[in-house]
Amino acid sequence: MDATSIKRQIVSALRRAVEPLDWVDSATVTGSFLTGADLAGISDIDFVVVVERLCGRRFEEIQEACRAALTPVVRSAGYRLRINPTLGPL
Repeated sequence: MDATSIKRQIVSALRRAVEPLDWVDSATVTGSFLTGADLAGISDIDFVVVVERLCGRRFEEIQEACRAALTPVVRSAGYRLRINPTLGPL
């Protein structure tokens, strides 16, 4: 699987993850993942989600929806998914 295809599948999975959440106002993939031509040197995917009101339950729901949508995509490409819930560097 080539990098362009993997990136397209990841972006699509992220969209599918938040689409059913009616309290999500917008969601954007940003950073080096979006602008890089391939996957070399990309260590993370920045996904900015704007919501009406954020609470612990919603934060967990977004993480779980993203995990469920992304895990099969990244696993099929030979990668491992790790979600950083700290809103900053690990």
